[in-house]
Amino acid sequence: MKAAEANMSKTATVTASVSECVKERLEAIARERGVAGGDEVVAEAVEQYVSEYDAWKREIGRRRDVPHEKRRYVDRAEGRAWIKSLGTDNPLPLPKGTPRT
Repeated sequence: MKAAEANMSKTATVTASVSECVKERLEAIARERGVAGGDEVVAEAVEQYVSEYDAWKREIGRRRDVPHEKRRYVDRAEGRAWIKSLGTDNPLPLPKGTPRT
């Protein structure tokens, strides 16, 4: 077991305020999953969020380590069009970008 995993086996209490709607949804999810209460659902969600955030930070670090001459750049208009298309019925493919010259 890695040190980070070993530290995660110890627990701590964290308090958060959520809307009544979110609280009811957490309790419903807990019932669907057959667990005692929403606390377990929240703990799992927080652990997943932290894990994804850590992975994102590692990816940013990896990209930062790419030599400047190998980085690719996307035209502003192409990037904006791609962003606007996200969440629509016809999202554009991720722009490939071009090498910087």
